[in-house]
Amino acid sequence: MALNWKTYNAIPRLYNYTEAKKWHDNIAPIRGCAGKTRPVGRRDQPWFSIWETGAGIHVGYGRYGELSKRQTLVLYHHGGTIQIHRKNRWSCASTNERLDRLLGGNFRTHQYDQWVRCKWHDGGVVRRGWLPLHCNGKRGWDADPTVSTFVRDAAGDLVYLDYVYPATHKPNKVRMKEALAPFAGFMTFVEGLRKLQGGTLSFTTETRAEYFGWSEHTDYRGNPYPNTPPNLNWGADIPGNRRQVLQWAASDDYDDRMKAAITMTNSRGGTSARSVLVDILLRQDNTLLDAVVHKEGKLVTDRYKSYTWA
Repeated sequence: MALNWKTYNAIPRLYNYTEAKKWHDNIAPIRGCAGKTRPVGRRDQPWFSIWETGAGIHVGYGRYGELSKRQTLVLYHHGGTIQIHRKNRWSCASTNERLDRLLGGNFRTHQYDQWVRCKWHDGGVVRRGWLPLHCNGKRGWDADPTVSTFVRDAAGDLVYLDYVYPATHKPNKVRMKEALAPFAGFMTFVEGLRKLQGGTLSFTTETRAEYFGWSEHTDYRGNPYPNTPPNLNWGADIPGNRRQVLQWAASDDYDDRMKAAITMTNSRGGTSARSVLVDILLRQDNTLLDAVVHKEGKLVTDRYKSYTWA
C-alpha cells in the first residue's frame, strides 16, 4: 500500500550521515514510548524511527525500545557510505516511497525485486540507470537481510558500490534435451491417452482409486474415498513428490506411467506432458538454465525467475 501524502511529506530527506545525525540529535523522543523512540516523520507512527549505534545512524522499523527488535532499513555510516538493508525479496510501494523520500533516489518494485535508479562505475566509465538491490531469494520474514552499499558523488547522486548486473534466464536447449530423453516414452504414452479421450486428458474417481488405492478415511456418508495423487503445487515434501513423479515417468511399467499421468493431470490440468516435465526438471535442477547478463541499466523481466529462487 502506498503512503498518503501527509505521511510521505512528513519523512525528512536525510541524504548523508551528517543530516541523519543532526535529525537524530535534534528530534525529541516520543513521550511515553519505550527506549526514547525518535520518529522519522509523523509522531503518531512511532514504528518508523531513527536510532544510533556504534555503526552509525539507523532508520528503520520497530516501535519498541530494544534495539534487537528493530529492523534497519537504511544505515548511515560515519565514513559516508549508505547501506540499504533489504529484509527479503518481497517489496512494497510504501518501502520504496520511504526510500525515495529519505535518500532522494528513485526506487520501485519489479518482479518482486527492489530496483534503484542510480549511478555506478564500470571499468572506469560512469553509467546511470536501473539496478536491483541485493536479495538472498528467501521468502520468510525471518530471513536474514541483504545489504546494498552506496555513496554520494559530488553531484549528490547515489553511486552503487557493490552492484550486480541483473540477469534473465532461459533453458539450455542441449542440456534440456538430454534431461528429457528418459521420458520420451512417457510423453508418447500421455499423448496417446489424450487422443483416446478426445484431446482432454482426465481420469475418473474409479481410475484414481485403482492406481492409488483406497485410504482408511471416509466421506460424510461413510464411504471410503481414494488417496489423491501427489500434489506438485503445495503440500508436504513437494521435492519428494517431484522425484517420485519423475521416477514413475521414466519407468516402462504401465502402472507407473498411469500414476505419473494421473498426478500430472491432478496438478497441472490440461498442460502437456513435456511442459510439466520441463517445469519439474527446472525446479529440481536450475543449472539447466543459462543466464544472460544485462548491463544496459534497464528494468528486465525474467520469465524463469521463480526457478532460481532458493
